[in-house]
Amino acid sequence: MKRMLKSELAQAAGVSDRTFSRWFNSMIPHMEQDLHITINRKTRLLSPNVVKWVCEKYCIEI
Repeated sequence: MKRMLKSELAQAAGVSDRTFSRWFNSMIPHMEQDLHITINRKTRLLSPNVVKWVCEKYCIEI
């Protein structure tokens, strides 16, 4: 996986940026628990491990 912008991941998922932001914000507690990292809700660039987690969880193909 590579680093991605939230908007790129939203496009890959086939949803609007706003919808993806809502999903992402609701996923943060689960990601932090699974990945043992702290995630800022306002970040635009997602790390490779976060991108991988989101893609696996929601079956998004990149």
